[in-house]
Amino acid sequence: MSPTLSVQCPCGRSIDVTPGMCGETVKCLCGKSVQVPRLRDLRTANGISNSTALERLESKGNEGPLGTGCVLCDLPDGAVVELELIAERPEVIHKNGWVAYLGILFGLTWATLLQAKHHADQTATGDERKARFWVRICDECASKKIKSSTLEKALRSIPEVEDIFREYPGSEIHVLSHS
Repeated sequence: MSPTLSVQCPCGRSIDVTPGMCGETVKCLCGKSVQVPRLRDLRTANGISNSTALERLESKGNEGPLGTGCVLCDLPDGAVVELELIAERPEVIHKNGWVAYLGILFGLTWATLLQAKHHADQTATGDERKARFWVRICDECASKKIKSSTLEKALRSIPEVEDIFREYPGSEIHVLSHS
Protein backbone atom coordinates (compact mmCIF):
# COMPACT_ATOMS: atom_id res chain seq x y z
CA MET A 1 0.00 0.00 0.00
CA SER A 2 1.42 3.38 -1.03
CA PRO A 3 1.62 6.19 1.48
CA THR A 4 -0.78 9.10 0.97
CA LEU A 5 0.81 12.01 -0.85
CA SER A 6 -0.47 15.56 -0.85
CA VAL A 7 0.43 19.08 -1.92
CA GLN A 8 -0.36 22.26 -0.05
CA CYS A 9 -2.41 25.04 -1.57
CA PRO A 10 -1.48 28.61 -0.57
CA CYS A 11 -4.95 28.78 1.05
CA GLY A 12 -3.84 26.11 3.54
CA ARG A 13 -5.82 23.15 2.18
CA SER A 14 -4.13 19.83 1.52
CA ILE A 15 -4.77 18.21 -1.88
CA ASP A 16 -4.32 14.43 -2.23
CA VAL A 17 -2.25 13.44 -5.28
CA THR A 18 -0.73 10.31 -6.78
CA PRO A 19 2.82 9.80 -8.11
CA GLY A 20 1.36 9.78 -11.63
CA MET A 21 0.26 13.40 -11.17
CA CYS A 22 3.84 14.71 -10.73
CA GLY A 23 4.49 17.66 -13.04
CA GLU A 24 0.78 18.35 -13.49
CA THR A 25 -1.31 21.20 -12.13
CA VAL A 26 -4.24 20.41 -9.82
CA LYS A 27 -7.14 22.65 -8.75
CA CYS A 28 -7.85 23.29 -5.12
CA LEU A 29 -11.42 23.69 -3.80
CA CYS A 30 -10.63 27.40 -3.43
CA GLY A 31 -10.10 27.59 -7.21
CA LYS A 32 -6.32 28.14 -7.18
CA SER A 33 -4.03 26.01 -9.35
CA VAL A 34 -1.26 24.13 -7.54
CA GLN A 35 1.75 22.57 -9.29
CA VAL A 36 2.53 18.96 -8.23
CA PRO A 37 6.34 18.74 -7.87
CA ARG A 38 8.57 15.94 -9.18
CA LEU A 39 8.26 12.70 -7.21
CA ARG A 40 11.50 13.09 -5.25
CA ASP A 41 10.41 16.52 -3.98
CA LEU A 42 6.84 15.35 -3.36
CA ARG A 43 8.07 12.42 -1.24
CA THR A 44 10.40 14.69 0.74
CA ALA A 45 7.60 17.22 1.36
CA ASN A 46 5.45 14.38 2.69
CA GLY A 47 8.19 13.13 5.05
CA ILE A 48 8.95 9.97 3.03
CA SER A 49 12.51 8.77 2.53
CA ASN A 50 13.87 8.77 -1.00
CA SER A 51 16.45 6.09 -0.24
CA THR A 52 15.99 2.70 -1.86
CA ALA A 53 15.61 -0.56 0.02
CA LEU A 54 19.18 -1.44 -1.04
CA GLU A 55 20.54 1.84 0.35
CA ARG A 56 18.67 1.33 3.63
CA LEU A 57 20.00 -2.23 3.98
CA GLU A 58 23.59 -1.23 3.25
CA SER A 59 23.34 1.74 5.63
CA LYS A 60 21.95 -0.44 8.41
CA GLY A 61 24.55 -3.12 7.65
CA ASN A 62 27.36 -0.57 8.04
CA GLU A 63 26.31 -0.17 11.67
CA GLY A 64 27.37 -3.78 12.38
CA PRO A 65 25.72 -7.19 12.20
CA LEU A 66 21.94 -7.10 11.82
CA GLY A 67 20.12 -8.55 14.82
CA THR A 68 21.53 -9.67 18.14
CA GLY A 69 21.89 -13.41 17.57
CA CYS A 70 22.10 -16.13 14.97
CA VAL A 71 19.90 -15.20 12.02
CA LEU A 72 18.85 -18.86 11.65
CA CYS A 73 18.13 -20.06 15.21
CA ASP A 74 18.25 -16.86 17.32
CA LEU A 75 20.94 -18.15 19.73
CA PRO A 76 22.67 -15.12 21.26
CA ASP A 77 26.13 -15.91 19.86
CA GLY A 78 27.58 -16.51 16.45
CA ALA A 79 30.31 -15.63 14.03
CA VAL A 80 29.82 -12.57 11.86
CA VAL A 81 29.14 -13.49 8.25
CA GLU A 82 29.32 -11.01 5.38
CA LEU A 83 26.56 -11.41 2.81
CA GLU A 84 25.90 -9.79 -0.51
CA LEU A 85 22.40 -9.43 -1.84
CA ILE A 86 22.35 -8.98 -5.62
CA ALA A 87 19.02 -7.51 -6.61
CA GLU A 88 19.59 -6.85 -10.29
CA ARG A 89 22.29 -7.48 -12.87
CA PRO A 90 22.81 -5.86 -16.24
CA GLU A 91 21.26 -7.78 -19.11
CA VAL A 92 23.75 -8.59 -21.87
CA ILE A 93 22.31 -8.22 -25.34
CA HIS A 94 24.00 -10.08 -28.19
CA LYS A 95 23.52 -8.10 -31.38
CA ASN A 96 24.98 -10.75 -33.70
CA GLY A 97 23.82 -14.32 -33.20
CA TRP A 98 25.19 -15.28 -36.61
CA VAL A 99 28.76 -16.09 -35.47
CA ALA A 100 27.85 -19.61 -34.33
CA TYR A 101 26.20 -20.34 -37.67
CA LEU A 102 29.34 -19.21 -39.53
CA GLY A 103 31.38 -21.61 -37.44
CA ILE A 104 29.19 -24.48 -38.55
CA LEU A 105 29.19 -23.43 -42.20
CA PHE A 106 32.83 -22.38 -42.68
CA GLY A 107 34.73 -24.15 -39.95
CA LEU A 108 35.70 -23.19 -36.41
CA THR A 109 38.80 -21.18 -37.43
CA TRP A 110 36.67 -18.67 -39.33
CA ALA A 111 34.30 -18.36 -36.37
CA THR A 112 37.20 -17.87 -33.95
CA LEU A 113 38.46 -14.91 -35.99
CA LEU A 114 35.04 -13.33 -35.87
CA GLN A 115 34.59 -13.98 -32.14
CA ALA A 116 36.47 -10.78 -31.19
CA LYS A 117 34.06 -8.70 -33.28
CA HIS A 118 31.15 -10.60 -31.75
CA HIS A 119 32.21 -9.61 -28.22
CA ALA A 120 32.47 -5.98 -29.33
CA ASP A 121 28.87 -6.19 -30.50
CA GLN A 122 27.57 -7.11 -27.03
CA THR A 123 25.99 -4.43 -24.91
CA ALA A 124 24.71 -4.45 -21.36
CA THR A 125 21.56 -2.66 -20.32
CA GLY A 126 20.51 -1.88 -16.78
CA ASP A 127 22.55 -1.45 -13.63
CA GLU A 128 23.96 -3.86 -11.12
CA ARG A 129 22.16 -3.27 -7.87
CA LYS A 130 23.55 -4.91 -4.76
CA ALA A 131 24.15 -4.39 -1.06
CA ARG A 132 26.59 -5.92 1.44
CA PHE A 133 25.61 -6.50 5.04
CA TRP A 134 26.56 -8.66 8.03
CA VAL A 135 24.62 -11.13 10.16
CA ARG A 136 25.53 -13.61 12.89
CA ILE A 137 25.40 -17.38 12.35
CA CYS A 138 26.13 -19.66 15.32
CA ASP A 139 28.67 -22.50 15.09
CA GLU A 140 25.95 -25.17 15.15
CA CYS A 141 24.06 -23.65 12.20
CA ALA A 142 27.31 -22.95 10.34
CA SER A 143 28.34 -26.63 10.64
CA LYS A 144 25.13 -27.74 8.90
CA LYS A 145 24.70 -27.56 5.16
CA ILE A 146 22.29 -24.68 4.98
CA LYS A 147 20.18 -24.43 1.86
CA SER A 148 20.08 -21.01 0.26
CA SER A 149 16.27 -21.10 0.52
CA THR A 150 16.56 -21.60 4.32
CA LEU A 151 18.95 -18.68 4.61
CA GLU A 152 16.70 -16.52 2.43
CA LYS A 153 13.65 -17.37 4.56
CA ALA A 154 15.52 -16.42 7.75
CA LEU A 155 16.83 -13.19 6.23
CA ARG A 156 13.34 -12.18 5.13
CA SER A 157 12.58 -11.56 8.82
CA ILE A 158 14.80 -8.47 8.48
CA PRO A 159 12.47 -5.72 7.15
CA GLU A 160 15.10 -4.16 4.86
CA VAL A 161 15.85 -7.53 3.25
CA GLU A 162 12.15 -8.30 2.81
CA ASP A 163 11.68 -4.90 1.12
CA ILE A 164 14.38 -5.83 -1.41
CA PHE A 165 12.84 -9.23 -2.18
CA ARG A 166 9.49 -7.51 -2.66
CA GLU A 167 10.99 -4.86 -4.97
CA TYR A 168 13.35 -7.28 -6.79
CA PRO A 169 11.78 -10.78 -6.73
CA GLY A 170 14.76 -12.45 -8.45
CA SER A 171 17.31 -11.32 -5.83
CA GLU A 172 20.17 -13.66 -4.88
CA ILE A 173 22.10 -13.92 -1.60
CA HIS A 174 25.79 -14.86 -1.57
CA VAL A 175 27.95 -15.61 1.48
CA LEU A 176 31.18 -13.60 1.09
CA SER A 177 33.13 -14.32 4.29
CA HIS A 178 33.06 -15.69 7.83
CA SER A 179 34.93 -14.12 10.72
